[in-house]
Amino acid sequence: MSFATEEEIYALVEGMVAILYAEAAGIVLQTPFPRLSYAEAMSLYGSDKPDLRFGCRIVDLADLVPGCGFGVFENALSGGGAVRCLRAEGLSGYSRKQIGELEDLAKSRGAGGLAFAKVEDGALAGGASKFFSPEFADALIERLGAGDGDLILFGAGETSVALEALGAVRLEL
Repeated sequence: MSFATEEEIYALVEGMVAILYAEAAGIVLQTPFPRLSYAEAMSLYGSDKPDLRFGCRIVDLADLVPGCGFGVFENALSGGGAVRCLRAEGLSGYSRKQIGELEDLAKSRGAGGLAFAKVEDGALAGGASKFFSPEFADALIERLGAGDGDLILFGAGETSVALEALGAVRLEL
């Protein structure tokens, strides 16, 4: 394979792995394997080695934050940082203690805290939601596809810290 390209190496290795799985275990693998760049993995999952067996992607809220009414978010963006969130489907029943444990995990990754809101009766309730403008709350629910019973967790601040903290929270959930 003199002068092989990166794509040729990927194709060769993926083909060999697919054949091994098919012959040894009868499992058919689709090739080419899904690929994420480092930037995509960090942005969507908060990790350069994301567990893709479940969803729960991290969502960028930078375009929704201006005028949202929550100074913490607006200050994070104006300072060059990020505002991201996770939708924890069906977990609005988490107690304040359980959310506090998730916040402690986020803080252990360098975050200053972990804001939250719950979706009840098609609207945001609890936590930081009291600071949000109605327009921001409606746009957030729409963007996330959130429904009653969902818990929304927010990370704001330096981009890498917010992503790493939310990535750890994602895995814990």
